[in-house]
Amino acid sequence: MDKKKREVACIDSSNSDAGDAKKPKSSSSATAQMISVERYETGGVKQMRFIVNGQPQTQARPRKARSGHIYNPSAAKQKALRKAVNDLLHEWGIDTPVYSAPQCVFISLSFNLQRPNSHFVGCRRSSGKIKPSATPLGRTVPNLDNLQKLILDALNGVVYGDDRQVTDLQATKRYDDSNFTGSTEVVVGLKTFSFSSSLIY
Repeated sequence: MDKKKREVACIDSSNSDAGDAKKPKSSSSATAQMISVERYETGGVKQMRFIVNGQPQTQARPRKARSGHIYNPSAAKQKALRKAVNDLLHEWGIDTPVYSAPQCVFISLSFNLQRPNSHFVGCRRSSGKIKPSATPLGRTVPNLDNLQKLILDALNGVVYGDDRQVTDLQATKRYDDSNFTGSTEVVVGLKTFSFSSSLIY
């Protein structure tokens, strides 16, 4: 078998553990862990940072069933993620929603994606060795906008009462080259504004 055929065989091996790692299956479960919480003297949360474990998921577009009913294909993922974050906040004694209107919120999202199986030496993720030829980001990497939508919709009603409270949003996507499992890091906090006393005409 020549080099090209070996590469194709490696990528398409869906029955192996490596093949499963290439295309992580969507799961209805989610786990999250708190990294840090910064509070005000009054007890309110100024800023918090937590991580959602596992391959970042995307928000799918609404679909139409054969019956004509419009449904949300990502509803189960949103519900699982919302529950994971809600449970985490309660474990830390933080009431939900953390921020209520008219409070404004800033959010920073870092999506750490699993590399394709073909990026690893021998096409095995367990080797932990990335090929020199592996690309920084492949063509199959999820759209950043769709990654954001799932997280923001899941945080709505738990971290903030209404998504209109979000005034500042920053997001990045990279391959997870630390443990190769994938994760989403979320930093969210209270946004304060300083208004100038001078008038602008």
